[in-house]
Amino acid sequence: GGLTDTARKHLEMVKRNAHRMLELVNRMLTYSKEHNTYISDENAGSLDISEMRANDNETPSAIAQVNADSSSMLKLLIVEDNEDLRAFLVSILSSDYSVIQAANGREGLETALREQPDFILTDVMMPEMDGLEMVHRIKDNTNISHIPIVILSAKASLDDRLEGLKAGVNDYITKPFSATYLKQRMQNIISNQR
Repeated sequence: GGLTDTARKHLEMVKRNAHRMLELVNRMLTYSKEHNTYISDENAGSLDISEMRANDNETPSAIAQVNADSSSMLKLLIVEDNEDLRAFLVSILSSDYSVIQAANGREGLETALREQPDFILTDVMMPEMDGLEMVHRIKDNTNISHIPIVILSAKASLDDRLEGLKAGVNDYITKPFSATYLKQRMQNIISNQR
């Protein structure tokens, strides 16, 4: 209709960029179960695959066996709005932790207050309440302020990481990430707290 040439060009550019962004997001969200890590196609070539392999003995039956005795396991709260990534995190961590989940910061805060988890793993960019706001509220509440928190985020700038550390998180790990590295960092943080 009544669009100027400039406006039409701008809209076409927006459309192209939206498609490109969607393509990038889709590529980022494809994960390699074989290497047990969440990777983007572009980074796959540069990552040392040997570092990212999970323990080979983590068979479904072994996980089921451990989960049957989950009463003695530490309770981990995963706060992540992306269902695929949340499912992936559950799959790599449920052999070591009794896992509970939340889909955004508001739900994460409510779950933390209700369930009193031993550890929280959270994203930053989420609907309703972002991860940093949730971290601030957790750290301001004396009932749950002691819980160690690790941020797992695609926001990888130095400022983003500093903001997370200033908020009181124990670590800020950027996506794509190594499953083995994440598990080791969590274990170290728990050991240090004890």
